[in-house]
Parts: sequence; structure tokens; C-alpha cells
Amino acid sequence: MKLLTIALLLSLMSCGRESSPEGRSQLRDEKLHAAVDSLKAENLSMMDSIRSLSRQIQEIKGQ
Repeated sequence: MKLLTIALLLSLMSCGRESSPEGRSQLRDEKLHAAVDSLKAENLSMMDSIRSLSRQIQEIKGQ
């Protein structure tokens, strides 16, 4: 009886998303999407800074 209970518990524990190839690929895709979103936000911030610096340079050249 104990062996059956242990086997049942182990089988339930191994049914998570991490245990199947499809679940692991979904987790990987979620992490990749989060990383891409973070990079997009960082890129927008850098582009804004570049535009600001470019305007400042143009103002200095115009003086």
C-alpha cells in the first residue's frame, strides 16, 4: 500500500509543465518573449536618448 501511495505521488509530481517537452518549450518561449519585450523597451529608451543628443548637437552647430 505504501509503495502504491509513493508511486502515485511521484507520478503526480512529474505531471508539471517542466516534465513534458511541450511544457518546457512553452516555458522557454515565455522567457524569450519577456526578454524580447525588455530589449524592445530598452531600445526605445536608447533611441529617445539618441534623438535628444542629436537635437542638442544640432543646436550647438546652429550657434
